Amino acid sequence: MTSVTVIGADQLENESVDYPLELLNKIPGVYLTDFNQGIITADVSMRGFNGEGSSPHLRLLVDGVPHNLNDGYNDLGAVFPLEIERVEVVKGTADPRHGFNAVAGSLNLQTYQSFVGQKLKVMAGDFGTFEAQGLAGFRSGGFSQTYFAGYRHTDGYRDHSELSKHSFAGKWFYSGRDDRWRIGLSARIHEFEADAPGYITRAEAATTPTASPAFSNTDGGTMENQQFSLHGDTQITPELTASAKLYRHDSLRHRYVRFTATVAQQERVADEAHEGAILTTRWKPATGSLPMVVDAGVEFHSQDVLCLLYTSDAA
Repeated sequence: MTSVTVIGADQLENESVDYPLELLNKIPGVYLTDFNQGIITADVSMRGFNGEGSSPHLRLLVDGVPHNLNDGYNDLGAVFPLEIERVEVVKGTADPRHGFNAVAGSLNLQTYQSFVGQKLKVMAGDFGTFEAQGLAGFRSGGFSQTYFAGYRHTDGYRDHSELSKHSFAGKWFYSGRDDRWRIGLSARIHEFEADAPGYITRAEAATTPTASPAFSNTDGGTMENQQFSLHGDTQITPELTASAKLYRHDSLRHRYVRFTATVAQQERVADEAHEGAILTTRWKPATGSLPMVVDAGVEFHSQDVLCLLYTSDAA
């Protein structure tokens, strides 16, 4: 009893974006707040909620694993367009799977897990942009392997907005002979380095939109992500299925930022470790012409977060 939108790979894989959150502009009712400040890229929101992180409201998942940072921001930098199989968006609080963690709704990116074949995308464009993405998958009997590698570099439209990033992902799954059960491991490593062009006034943006103020010359930062998850699915009976996930997500952000010429430059470090377990079941009883589905589950989530703020030597 809510709005659901599904976007497939055919609408995503050929897009050229500096950060994957830009892809979500294609989804009706989902809007992007674009910061364009180095590793602080953007945030997405829906249903009238603020996209600037003032209140966590949107549950972001990749392959069913939570990817929100501790403050609610959506951490999607490690995923490239070619790796996405589909995006599923549920708007509103009518989805019981995520409860109060999805005040405005939930957004689940499903990446290729049992892909067979090869895809390669190489492109170059304005502002020194170069990108290469490769996806390869193999299957032998019940064992499947899927690998992805992506790299992007651009000098940026504005001065002092150069960025470079790369990601590597591997997924290994094994299914029983009758496909009634499946187990798998997913791993992803991502590194992102970017300069931040800083903030200019509305008048400056109208006359010299590519400008970067002198006080932002040393602004920028790096981000490192490591994500690991174990997946298990089984069909207990024709009517009852179960799924379990164990995950670990580490995120390290190191950023230098100066908002105006009258304040000192800040050095900001955010070191986060997220761990969790999710167990869900689905019961679809044989009820004749009246369809019914009963979902139940339990989730454990733990965060170990260190946030540090310094006045930098450049001040």
